[in-house]
Parts: sequence; structure tokens; C-alpha cells
Amino acid sequence: MIAAGDIPEMVIVCPEGFMHAYVNAFDGTAPYEDFFLKEFMPFIEKEYRIIQDKGHRAIAGLSMGGYGSLYHSLKHPDLFGSCFAMSPATGNFTFRGKDPASLSAAEKDYVSRHAIPDILRGLTLVKDDKGQVTGQPRLFMEIGDDDFLLLDNFEVVKALRETGIPHQFRVRDGAHTWDFWRETLPSALTWISEMFRK
Repeated sequence: MIAAGDIPEMVIVCPEGFMHAYVNAFDGTAPYEDFFLKEFMPFIEKEYRIIQDKGHRAIAGLSMGGYGSLYHSLKHPDLFGSCFAMSPATGNFTFRGKDPASLSAAEKDYVSRHAIPDILRGLTLVKDDKGQVTGQPRLFMEIGDDDFLLLDNFEVVKALRETGIPHQFRVRDGAHTWDFWRETLPSALTWISEMFRK
């Protein structure tokens, strides 16, 4: 796509998220968010030829990485100009397999602080003189109509609409599969590159 001129040159970095969903672990054993923001990003931007501003920095991911991209773009709108989340896992990702009713008060608090709808509703937003939300990254979510995470994504879209944050949301044929994400990636890169060309 770069060679064909469809997208501008860019550096794409894919960090391993392990099973931490790109946030600090509940028990303190893996401070992933701290590492990502304070070590990983500064290292990449020191080592590679990168324009170091929000307008030239995007974040994207699929499934758990889709969650991580939404989380970091919403928590750190000063760092990212665009976010493209493919089939984001926006539900209870941290205590997988546990009955939600069995979670301790501390665990429930942790989940609520990391749930995308709750984060959205807790944001302090800046609005222009027309009442439009400004300063937030461009957001795009895409998911398949047979994806088991579809209803969770609808909850995120509902929260986005309630808060007035501009976004795009697309549902198309597909499931939570690599075939779906391979088809999505070219349009994601094209959409992200629109910001880089400005």
C-alpha cells in the first residue's frame, strides 16, 4: 500500500499484550500500561524516524488489542490522533471465566475503572461554542455481525452517543476471525492515513 501510494510511509509497531489487555494487572504483577506509556512508546520514538505529535500517532488493534487501543486513546487523548478498533473486546476481559457475582469489591472496582462505557461516561470533555466535543481522537470501530462481542460493542456505541464523542461504527458480514481482520486492515490503514496526510 505504501509502494502503491495508497497510504503514506509509516512505522507500525505491534507490541505483545500477553493476557494483560494492555493495562496494569489487577494484582500489580504486570504494570503493562506504565511500561507502554513510560518505556515502550518513548523508546520507539527515540529509535525510529517518527514525527512525535498527536496528529502523526495512531493506535489500532483487534480483539483484546482493539480494547487496548480504545482504552489508551480515551485515557490519553493528548497522545493519539486516531484509533481504529477491530472487534474490540470491551466486556469483562480481566476476570475471564469468573462469575461476575463472585468478584470482590476491589475486583468490581477494577473492572468498572477499565470498562470502556464507564471510562466514556467519566470523561471530562471539552466542547466548542456549538456544543461539539473537541480534542478527542478520531474513533472507528468495526465488527462482524456474527461476532460474539457484538452486543458489548453496542454498549460502547451507546456510551459514545450519550457523551457526544464523534465516532464511526461499522458492522459487516463476518465473525471474530483472522479472515475478518485481514479484510479490515487495508481500510483501517487507509482511514488512519487520512490524518497523516493532513
